[in-house]
Amino acid sequence: MDLQHLVLDPGGQPEVRTAPLTYDTIVATVGYPVEVINIEGGRAVMYVCEEGKQKGMPRNEAATKIAAGSLRNDDYISGTALVVGPMGPGGVDTSLPTETLSDLLGLAE
Repeated sequence: MDLQHLVLDPGGQPEVRTAPLTYDTIVATVGYPVEVINIEGGRAVMYVCEEGKQKGMPRNEAATKIAAGSLRNDDYISGTALVVGPMGPGGVDTSLPTETLSDLLGLAE
């Protein structure tokens, strides 16, 4: 099933994609191990590389702005981030709703 999702590369423009999304796709996009961050009060889920800082991945300003409410004081996101909709029943990813996407793009500026 195709899911609308947002890919945030450090220093790049946010990219909206609609494609099937598997665990392997997430790992290929953000790296391994994968960390899950609930953002916007559960309106969306962000996947990042849990060891991004240790691996020397660049700081991701857009992803950090979007996840700011879910991060500790001076924490930040490193590397590419992938954002999907809220977690569905059984922990299944859902498509990122258009309204939430618009809100997140506004935060990322």
